[in-house]
This record gives sequence, C-alpha cells and structure tokens, in this order.
Amino acid sequence: MYQQENQDLLDYWNSVRGNRIAPKRVEIIPSAIGHILPVTFILEQRATEKLHFRLAGSKLCEIFGREFRSLDFLDCWPSDERPILSTYLSQLLTDGTIVSIVFQAKSSNDHIGDFEMLFLPMIHGGSTIDRILGSISPIGDIPWLGLTELDFHEITEVHISLLRGSSLNQQVSSAHAGSFISNVTALPFLPHKRLVEGKNCSLRVFEGGKTD
Repeated sequence: MYQQENQDLLDYWNSVRGNRIAPKRVEIIPSAIGHILPVTFILEQRATEKLHFRLAGSKLCEIFGREFRSLDFLDCWPSDERPILSTYLSQLLTDGTIVSIVFQAKSSNDHIGDFEMLFLPMIHGGSTIDRILGSISPIGDIPWLGLTELDFHEITEVHISLLRGSSLNQQVSSAHAGSFISNVTALPFLPHKRLVEGKNCSLRVFEGGKTD
C-alpha cells in the first residue's frame, strides 16, 4: 500500500501535523512537495456540504483530460461508486481518518489502469476539518497513460487509518463488492487504528503505531 508519490505526501503531511489530528492549510508549503505537486489535489467542503476540487495538479488534469477545479468530486464518479466514497470521506471530515482507495480508471477505448488515491484531513480555518489534501498515483507501468482521456471507473479497495482517540461509527454502508482484505502494516510515526473494509461487509480493526 502507498505508491511512492502518495507515501511522500503522507510523510510530509504527518511531519507538519505533529501530534494534532490535522495540519492547517497555511502550514502546507507547496515548494516542500514540489516533486509531487502535479499529482496532488485539494477538496473543500462548501456550505452545501458537497466536496469540490479547489486545486488539482497539472498532471492529473492532463491524465484525466479535464480541468478539475470547482468540479463536485463525487460527480466525477459513476453513481454506484458515490455512496461508499461519501461514507468514508464524511468520516474523514468528522474524525480525521486517513483514507486511501485503489481504483480503476477507464480510457475512451476501454483500457483499464489501476491507481491509488490518498485522502488526508486538513484545516483551513478554526478547528474544523474542512479541506482534504490528496494525491493520485498509478500502480505499476501503464504504457498508454497520457495518450487518451480517463474516467474514474470502479473502486476495488478501501483502506482506513484511524487516529487513536477518535470515534469510529462502524455502521457504514454496505461493503463494496470488489473490496478485499489486503496486507496490513503499521503506518510509520502515526498512532492509529487501521480499519480495512473486507468482503461480505466484514470490518477488521488493527492496533498499531507508536503511542505518545
């Protein structure tokens, strides 16, 4: 789990966060993550409670053949993928969980590529989580990447890391048919419980990480 670009973003976010549940937006310095900036994005929660792209890296716009800025994040997905995303991103905004998904993107000529997307909580103002810092990284070599536009297609895995002391409502929506239990390793330098959604709605919670 965690492709290198996503791991780099996670490591930076975690170093800025310290012992807090999330860093502030003004503390994220673009030049510090310049090498991965083209694949990062920021989602903002607006008054409508919808999540919109506030920023999206140039490489993401190029790969997916669209300008993401101001688009509703969930509207970019097929309708049957939206409930599970809404459930886990709502949990992120409430409890500061870290969410990552593995998903398939589909080209206009029906090529399928696997990607990993990372979602990290962030605070714009006050003490409420109202931003999500994220990144998207391809899994393995995709030789046709960039030659044709891609659409978000299907989620195949969902991974959750829960900061110690946060509450977790396990009455989540029905499990995604394609998700499965994967290898679990402790997230470095991050006190957490890690929850991975599995087949048949089973949920597993793993203790791990250091304690402060």
